[in-house]
Amino acid sequence: MQPDFKEWLIKERLKYSLKGRFLVRFHATLILLGAVIVGWSANRLLFMGGVENMIIRFPAGVLAVYCGFLIGIELWIRYSGINEYLNSRRSKELLDPDGFKPPALKDPWIFPDGGVPLVDGEGCLIVLLVLFAVVLVFAMGGYLIFMAGDLFADVVFELLLVAGLIRGIRRVDVFGFTGGIPKVTLPALAVALAVSVVVGFWARHFHPEAKTLAEALKAEKASYQAAKEAGKQLRRR
Repeated sequence: MQPDFKEWLIKERLKYSLKGRFLVRFHATLILLGAVIVGWSANRLLFMGGVENMIIRFPAGVLAVYCGFLIGIELWIRYSGINEYLNSRRSKELLDPDGFKPPALKDPWIFPDGGVPLVDGEGCLIVLLVLFAVVLVFAMGGYLIFMAGDLFADVVFELLLVAGLIRGIRRVDVFGFTGGIPKVTLPALAVALAVSVVVGFWARHFHPEAKTLAEALKAEKASYQAAKEAGKQLRRR
């Protein structure tokens, strides 16, 4: 059995086992809420400390969110009861669950015939904008709730690996949970950092007088309304 396939199969078994023993999506939601509170608090403290540049403050807040997320994972490991399964006897309950059937391997590309369904005319733009907003929220961490089973399976897999309870797999990368970085969370971190930098740059460039995102949005709304009124005046002439 190939190591990559064996790792995938073990994680699928762990997902099945964990979903039957823990409220994984509820736990993931609590962890993400706690992480958001940590990030918001860090952003607020920086603002109160005199850091008004949003290009600095927003990415720092995102990193604080991620640190809060890792702390939440550590608390889950300590208090969820998963430690009871990190031994040679009870780990078998997770690694060889009753009733487990391996899912079929599927093509990850969801659109048939290599095409992306679009809507003709102006409706296409609206659909794309809505999809972009949904995908953005999903990519910035929302998918971790949907994929809670994958998240905790990744964490538990690394714990079992470190405990020597999984044989035949050698960890050669530094992005496992043992290195402090669950791989399934990296896309959310990358997207959130990119968005925070872009938003901070936009606010700093177009509304340098704004100190918060709310002030920048208010200034943008006022600018839009002024431009709209100016357009009406020109049409009247």
